[in-house]
Amino acid sequence: MGIVKGFAFALMFFVAVPVGAEKAADTTSLADLNTSDLMMLGNSFYEASNYAQSAEAYQEILNRGYASADLYYNLGNAYFKKKELGNAILNYERALRLNPTDEDIVFNLKYARATTVDDIQSSGTFWFKDLTHAYLKRFSINGWAWLSLAFMIVTVLCWLVFLSNHFDGPGIVLVFVISLLLSLMTVLSAFGRKALDAQRYAVLLEQEVTVKSAPSAKGEDMFIIHEGTKMELLDIYQEWLKIRLENGNVGWLPETVVEEI
Repeated sequence: MGIVKGFAFALMFFVAVPVGAEKAADTTSLADLNTSDLMMLGNSFYEASNYAQSAEAYQEILNRGYASADLYYNLGNAYFKKKELGNAILNYERALRLNPTDEDIVFNLKYARATTVDDIQSSGTFWFKDLTHAYLKRFSINGWAWLSLAFMIVTVLCWLVFLSNHFDGPGIVLVFVISLLLSLMTVLSAFGRKALDAQRYAVLLEQEVTVKSAPSAKGEDMFIIHEGTKMELLDIYQEWLKIRLENGNVGWLPETVVEEI
């Protein structure tokens, strides 16, 4: 925990807090700074343990329409240090969506989730779903698309070689079949990743919420969840959300207590 990252096009760096940095921030509006200066200022505040001001600087960049895995990661770190676990996990999850293979993001998200009150485990019936999701998350939609294209090219080349009779027939047919199967598998994976990304998830930001059996405050109390809990969004009715936890529990809660990833 605690590493800050720069823009995607910059190297990771630690910024020492310049003398008078806090005073300068008090007299200069964040809106007057460009995005590079905001990132540097956010990193400086973070290294000086001014986590609230660090989060404000990172958030200002997001408000301008710029988003990156590193930015969400930095913001998650700042919120974690502020002990705002829900916002920390929310931003780690957003960072992971943009860069699912980043080891720092994976580690910090796992660490943050381990500090939540609720220890919600996937039910045994969801093991295949979890395994499939882990497989699909190995690459982005574009990554699966490029991989499928590569296998298709290999398949076409194998077919051309087979037709030209430059190699032994059975051997080239075997390579052709394997390449074709790999092409189909990666194409299906690309569609599967697209469907996975279309699923909506949210993180609970309130310290404690009682999940109801119906979209109403008068609904029966089902179970209690705590800050940082991740859930799938299934439906919306007026100002209520139907949610499903990783253990399969389903219920309703007010939409104001969560934020979508």
